[in-house]
Amino acid sequence: MSQKIKTFNGLSIHPCDAFKNISSIVETASLLSAVDDDEYREISDILLAFVCNYATAAHELTLEKLK
Repeated sequence: MSQKIKTFNGLSIHPCDAFKNISSIVETASLLSAVDDDEYREISDILLAFVCNYATAAHELTLEKLK
């Protein structure tokens, strides 16, 4: 029987997947923040806020598994 994958806004919160996704999102936000355009910087800020919430969800799942 297959086990349902837990997700956060469609992204897996399995630790291995989450680390890779978080890395990619942070890298993208960093590139966007380097562009001399306020709209790109705003997108960067939104991505960083999103990735903080994503990391928290992945952390909470890991803590649940440890109990």
